[in-house]
Amino acid sequence: ARANPDRSGKPDPSAQDVLDLGAQALATDDSLKPAIRLALLAAVSRAYTGLGRAQEGLALLDAHGTLIDAVSDGEAAVAVRLARAVAQNNTGDRRGALVTLEPVESGFAELPPRLRIEVDYIAGVLHNNLGEGEIAVPRLSRAYTELRAAEGLDAPMLRRVIPALVSALGGLDRVDEARQIAAEAWQHARQSGMPVTTRMGYGNAYGLALLRDQPEQAVVVFREVLALSEVLYGDDSPELSTSIENVALALERQGLFDEARVLYLRSVALLLAQDTPDLFRVAKTEMAVAKAALRGGRPEEALERIESALARWDAIGKPQSVTYLGGLLTAIEANEALGDDTAVDALFRRAEPFLDGELRSLGRLARQRGLLLRARLMASRQHAASECSDTTELLESQKLGPLDLLQARILHAHCERSMGRPWRSILQSLSPEDPLLPKMHETVRLIWAELAAAAHGAENRATHPD
Repeated sequence: ARANPDRSGKPDPSAQDVLDLGAQALATDDSLKPAIRLALLAAVSRAYTGLGRAQEGLALLDAHGTLIDAVSDGEAAVAVRLARAVAQNNTGDRRGALVTLEPVESGFAELPPRLRIEVDYIAGVLHNNLGEGEIAVPRLSRAYTELRAAEGLDAPMLRRVIPALVSALGGLDRVDEARQIAAEAWQHARQSGMPVTTRMGYGNAYGLALLRDQPEQAVVVFREVLALSEVLYGDDSPELSTSIENVALALERQGLFDEARVLYLRSVALLLAQDTPDLFRVAKTEMAVAKAALRGGRPEEALERIESALARWDAIGKPQSVTYLGGLLTAIEANEALGDDTAVDALFRRAEPFLDGELRSLGRLARQRGLLLRARLMASRQHAASECSDTTELLESQKLGPLDLLQARILHAHCERSMGRPWRSILQSLSPEDPLLPKMHETVRLIWAELAAAAHGAENRATHPD
């Protein structure tokens, strides 16, 4: 159950072996001690998740709930909780996973070092996936530091910790730190004969660290990782999907949306070719297809893909997922591009529960995107100006990127003006030459033009009162 890929770099079939043998032992051997049975449950559940079948891993744990509840102490009980949290993360239930970890966190200091590192890693990943990098980075940094001190860059678990830490640092705009950690690991992996899978993990981490301001170089790194994947797994394996999607993401960052769309479609085809496709994973990739299609001027195709992805989400019973909200927002934007106001309003009503009652449970980035969309829709459809103003004030209080902050300020000024309140000071420091202005959403650009004209008219009246 704990086997790693061997150093020749061949794929390790242990996950499927654990699934087959562990499930058989659980079904036939009633003489196992409770702790051994719990350890088997944890291993088999993690194997399901590793094979893209996290829902089955959760179902296995649910089926043995009585035993799990009866044995609440010891390493085996901790292993079961970690297995559940990992499966919940992979099905989009990140808040639920944090709740699962609460009993483990309460006894964190008493855990052996190996388990403390594992808990730090899983908790860090969960918080990062929720957009809470300020919580994620200390947990992941501690795991990274302890592993490096004990085993150096050859520590097997660093293959998971380093990509997660790089991602979390990037989310906090600590790009230089992320790039330094990832570059060191990538160069070490290439020079030391590490397993291919480890080199791939470090390469992906380095590519992600380059993605924000060096997307052209990120494509080079991601293509090298994809070539390693194709040698390792063959060119028709679903194991290629992550590498393919990373190349596509880097192409998107360069504005090459059609090229990215083709790669995302290849990934969808590989994922669907599995005997038991992971519908959650397929739906996420279909949403990536939709976003690339929309940005590439194909709103009809974007809608078709979004409808397919949302249907898969409904089929697996995960409409509360953050990514599900992302699909709704992309569908709204596609219908906006097609001028279908009726569909936009209907989809907005579907998204509203996420943006209101469930807003606190969403990750930071999804929450920001949803709030910005709501403010934009209110501004363009003359919704209650006071509610629009409250929404944009909330937006401005969050850690927005430069473009989203600019749009939030413009929408805030628009709402204040609609209510007859002072608004010019909100835009006081904004320059008409700001290079971000042309990148704003069309609705926000129109609102900005109206505000700029109003401000210009006021200046003229002040200078030439007659």
